[in-house]
Amino acid sequence: MAQVERIVKPRTNHRNRAALRRLLSRIARGGRGGTQRIMDWTARPVEQAMPTMDRRASVQRLLDAGAAVVLEKPLCRTIDEADRLVAAAARSGGRLLYAENLVHAPVFERMLALAQRVGTPTHLEVRTMSSLPTWGDFTSDEWGGGALFDLGVHPLALAMLLANVAGKGRVTSVAAVLRGGEGHGSDEHAEVTLGFASGFTATVVASWQAPQPLWDIQLAGDRGVVRSEEHTSELQSRLHL
Repeated sequence: MAQVERIVKPRTNHRNRAALRRLLSRIARGGRGGTQRIMDWTARPVEQAMPTMDRRASVQRLLDAGAAVVLEKPLCRTIDEADRLVAAAARSGGRLLYAENLVHAPVFERMLALAQRVGTPTHLEVRTMSSLPTWGDFTSDEWGGGALFDLGVHPLALAMLLANVAGKGRVTSVAAVLRGGEGHGSDEHAEVTLGFASGFTATVVASWQAPQPLWDIQLAGDRGVVRSEEHTSELQSRLHL
């Protein structure tokens, strides 16, 4: 197994902007704890977990130094940063990755095993919904990625993998409707449509505007349905054929 070097976020109060700026300045200069030290790490993957406001720039520095980078969420803060990350991934030859821990959840592994039994897919929807977090700077301009880039990366990853296993291949188009909230510039609700070459579409909903937590996945086909959902803090998987 490859050794992973972790570049971690600073242990400073997220409201201590002056301390954070000093840390980022030191990283930019390549000093102690900075990304310049990965020049000797080119044979190892690097997990990038730096503050969101420096994420795109530090990822680019790591890629330029030859490292393979595993990016933590929130992946970015704006569509412009997202476009730049996509371009960096294309230039890197596959060295920029996102790792999704939920694909190893037993209930999702079970769904993957059952996906081919539903026949030709006709419907796929993944929803991850809750109220707005009361801790952290999830919606701040400097730190937050909003419901799409922070919360939404989980259901997006699961939907893309499930569709691929069910025979629909890779996503060929993406469209999204975002809804904001009061007092900040981040989105609190995102509805994403994933398009595939066959014309099939999947829906992903990520929201911080739900009164009650809701996690569910449903894949339907011409021979049956497989669905997982949250019940009393316990995920259950059911197959209907």
